[in-house]
Amino acid sequence: MRSFSVLTLVVVFASASKPALAARRVVRVQPQASDAVAIRHFHPSGSRGSLSGLRLQKAFTSPYSTSLVRRIDDGVKQSSSFLSRGPSRSSVSSEVMDVKAFNAPKQIFTGLGNTAAVKAKTKTSDLLLAGFLAGAYISFGSALQMTVASNLVGLKAMGMAGLATLISASIFPVCFIIHVLAGSELWTGNCAVMTSGALQKKCKWSEVFRHWSLAFLGNLAGAMAFSYFLIFKSGLANEAFSAFIANVAAAKTSLTFSEAFLRGIGANWLVCLAVVLVQSASSVPGKILGAWFPVMTFVATGFEHSVANMFTIPLSYMTQAGSLIEFKDLFMGFLTKNLIPVTLGNIVGGAVFVGMFYDRLLMRAGRQQEVKMPQEAEDAKTPQKNEDVKAPQSGEGSPKVLPKEESPAEA
Repeated sequence: MRSFSVLTLVVVFASASKPALAARRVVRVQPQASDAVAIRHFHPSGSRGSLSGLRLQKAFTSPYSTSLVRRIDDGVKQSSSFLSRGPSRSSVSSEVMDVKAFNAPKQIFTGLGNTAAVKAKTKTSDLLLAGFLAGAYISFGSALQMTVASNLVGLKAMGMAGLATLISASIFPVCFIIHVLAGSELWTGNCAVMTSGALQKKCKWSEVFRHWSLAFLGNLAGAMAFSYFLIFKSGLANEAFSAFIANVAAAKTSLTFSEAFLRGIGANWLVCLAVVLVQSASSVPGKILGAWFPVMTFVATGFEHSVANMFTIPLSYMTQAGSLIEFKDLFMGFLTKNLIPVTLGNIVGGAVFVGMFYDRLLMRAGRQQEVKMPQEAEDAKTPQKNEDVKAPQSGEGSPKVLPKEESPAEA
């Protein structure tokens, strides 16, 4: 009787522990080297012996992602079928999450090169129109920033100039977000894009300079049209706004050539990094955050952006000039004192510090390998020729020509 009781306890214990043992089964997956995954089993409190889920977090896209998820899903199904013997004591729910966090830097710049190849073939009229829209979009942000900043003079009087600067700078990136999501041609961002395409041999340098020139003219036309019709003629440029923007324009045009040039480098370095961060994200919120912080940084720091200045400084001259001739004289001073040095700095900041530097770090090695591989394949196909040697003369007759591996004695 006692042995029967012991046997009964053993059977009950084994049946109760079977789901727990099954829950500890490890789903073995052999992921490919290019997949960055984190796989874990977790048991929430209160669900004793249950396999509550399987999580897959995927950091980068790869050609093996579909097969990897399928293999993991098959493993979960096997565990589910094993645990189905005891549904009252163990429940199974499998969850496979495929989350694409961001694109790798090399993928980003490869995509920028492909984008440049498409941009290089854009019609002149379409490019000018898209540039006009980009100039207007940047003017939206500049007008918002100047309106808010002109009403934050009280904070500066209270000794909180830093807070006032942060507030006005934090709202400017709305213009860049509109440009990115709606689509337009901002020449400063294209400094990095078109340079990447030319270095990857996906477009010509002549196409790069054509694209920059047309986009620049479109940006200038859009910014000035916005400032004249929507701000100056609409009556939004009130006395406080005009006084504030006049001080801003005077400070910008009082910079030396080197100061304006160097500040232009910093501005477009950050703007082109914003372009890179936007391309790294796969969701709209991610793109917004990627655009927001670099642009806010350049505004709060005090760097110089040529397209933003196309709105601010001409609008200030519109409020000051009494005639068209006076406006023309002021505008020519704007070109020489601010726009030209800032534009040159923007080219260096975007084309050199982002386009060329990252091409050197990420893309150059791949191009060198592509050049070496065809040459190595050609060498492998070419058969090695054995040099023929002449045997020494012996007796009459002409000497025999023997292969290199044969010796005269064997002949």
